[in-house]
Amino acid sequence: MNKEKRKLIFVWNYLEWGGAQIYFLGIMKLASSMGYYSRAARRV
Repeated sequence: MNKEKRKLIFVWNYLEWGGAQIYFLGIMKLASSMGYYSRAARRV
């Protein structure tokens, strides 16, 4: 059985924030509490 954590990575390529990013960060918080490795980054 694979022991590696599942990964959830959210990358966006613009500076403006909106409802979609805030919604997805909430999903990432939930995923982290369920044992997922989660990260968010802005791609330049």
